[in-house]
Amino acid sequence: MPPPSFKHFPELPAELRILIWEAALAAPSVWAAAPGPLPSGVTGGSYPNPRARAHAYTMGFVGPAPYMAGLACKEAWALMKRSYGRPVRGPAGAPHVTQLSWVDMDHTVVHVGDADTMVLPAFAADTWFRIKHVALTWRLSHYYLISSACLRLSEVCPLLRTLIIQTRENVDEASPPLSVERAADYAGILAYNGPPLECEEMDMAKFWAILKYDLPDPPPRVHVLGPGRLPAIPG
Repeated sequence: MPPPSFKHFPELPAELRILIWEAALAAPSVWAAAPGPLPSGVTGGSYPNPRARAHAYTMGFVGPAPYMAGLACKEAWALMKRSYGRPVRGPAGAPHVTQLSWVDMDHTVVHVGDADTMVLPAFAADTWFRIKHVALTWRLSHYYLISSACLRLSEVCPLLRTLIIQTRENVDEASPPLSVERAADYAGILAYNGPPLECEEMDMAKFWAILKYDLPDPPPRVHVLGPGRLPAIPG
């Protein structure tokens, strides 16, 4: 059954239509890296180098994809091009591999999981310079590895405003794919203006003491989440 539609929408005043389109296009969202299949006969450990490994990563929205509103009609398309700017390039592990996506970097969390050393270097420079909100995944006890990841981010993403660090238990396996529910947590954080969220399982005093040397000035808002779902984003 097709979703309900409002057939009288074109009859609304132009000012009201524009407000509706702008709200739809600016909805908080999550643009996430997901590993694809490796070439035949190649394993993750034998991949030539981290930059080439990004060839197997693709970017996609998990949960709402606001750019879809921009495809509805010429009016919405023009507004999307004006507010989003140019499409952004996803990771490219080889010269012929290029992903172009419509992403509103003001309202989108770029999720790279624990693959920041593979995905971030493979973004084109013009994408680095537009990223404002990033989510990483790290093991609970790896304070200094998290610190190193933050330092890399501060070097390549000068406009970084929000950093979400999702912790997980100390396991050897790679982090699982991002779920729609977890993505909703990240999107909700973009509208949250309270104090930094902290992980109860970590020694946060030690964490902040390490991290303060690795963040740009002014620093982004940093939220450290525990392995479980957030019960609710505080108001």
